[in-house]
Amino acid sequence: MSKSNETTPNVPTLRFKEYVNPWDQKSFNETFDILTNNTLSRAELNYEDGEYKNIHYGDVLIKFPAHIDTSSADVPYINDENASKKFDSALLHNGDIVFADTAEDYTVGKATEIEITAECKVVSGLHTIPCRPKMRFSPRYLGYFVNSPKYHNQLIPYIQGVKVSSISKTLIKNTTISYPSIKEQAKIASFLSCLDEKIEVQNKIISKYETLIKGLSCDYFSKQPNHIAKLKDLIIKGKAGGTPSSTIAEYYNGNIPFLSISDMTRQGKYVEFTEKHISENGLANSSAWIVPSNSLILSMYASVGLVCINKVPLATSQAMFSMVLKDCNMLDYIYYYLNFFRETQIHRLLETGTQSNINADTVRDIEIPFYSNIFVFVKTLQAIENRLNNEKDMLSRLMDLKTYLLSSLFI
Repeated sequence: MSKSNETTPNVPTLRFKEYVNPWDQKSFNETFDILTNNTLSRAELNYEDGEYKNIHYGDVLIKFPAHIDTSSADVPYINDENASKKFDSALLHNGDIVFADTAEDYTVGKATEIEITAECKVVSGLHTIPCRPKMRFSPRYLGYFVNSPKYHNQLIPYIQGVKVSSISKTLIKNTTISYPSIKEQAKIASFLSCLDEKIEVQNKIISKYETLIKGLSCDYFSKQPNHIAKLKDLIIKGKAGGTPSSTIAEYYNGNIPFLSISDMTRQGKYVEFTEKHISENGLANSSAWIVPSNSLILSMYASVGLVCINKVPLATSQAMFSMVLKDCNMLDYIYYYLNFFRETQIHRLLETGTQSNINADTVRDIEIPFYSNIFVFVKTLQAIENRLNNEKDMLSRLMDLKTYLLSSLFI
């Protein structure tokens, strides 16, 4: 590959060196015919059996890559036994593109290219814009192009809505499709497909390590314990945090890290930084407190039972219960048990309401079992975690490379 001269019109910044001709561009209307979609909800779909499969917008946004093999188990069936009368005229073809026209954020417009590799009848579902190319494209090229930043940036001015974002069939027609020769399309698609295959393999490796950790934990914690202690007897201090008033600007953007659920989700076991910060005034005028480093923090609302170890002093909201242990040598062991507890038992403690939650007293009363060979068990899981983290780092590098290529290989 080589970088193109940025002043050269209609060529990408990164290109296979054997190709030099400018790219072509056509309007959306010149490129696609918009097809018919249905409005079937999740309740009208299943993953067991049926004659027709259905592309749901939620799957396009979350599960489906730039191209989807419709024979995959990830594509649900339609429940309706009389579907043939309704959907035969709306069947998708190989190479069709399906856009998600609604999302809770600017991922609206994410799309997938349809690959029909078997006897499979597929239709386009709720909140989708199915499109059929009017001209020949190399397989998978369009799937990658319409998911590139260069194309998505065209959609942004036409996205409507506040809480829910959407793009209409009318406004998507204002976009432009860029493409090189068929041979160059094929080279781009093949290169990105190879990268996706590496990413898929990497995800499988990560999944195997995660499954191994869960399996070892289940085996270890399912035995009869030597003795049991409640969390409240194992901690020096344990309490929830607090949130400074969001209407007072001076309470925020200070130098105190302020932990959120998204920080825990993104960083996993160890939290080393936070997206938000509060000020000393914010701390003083709320129930928040400084949680010393190497404490255990457990979420009580929404994503109940998420647990992490903070590597820096920080504050949290009232949605989290932070614990300073009496014996810091037990930190990893109790962390592993609380993860196991979340997977297997915490559902029994949930309070019902507008959202499921647990309270601080419930957390204090969680029973921690103790067995022989605790530190052998901990060291075993730590060794697996080290390998898992190395594989996650590799995945992160592959994803960064893909982001760069999607930004550079298209115009």
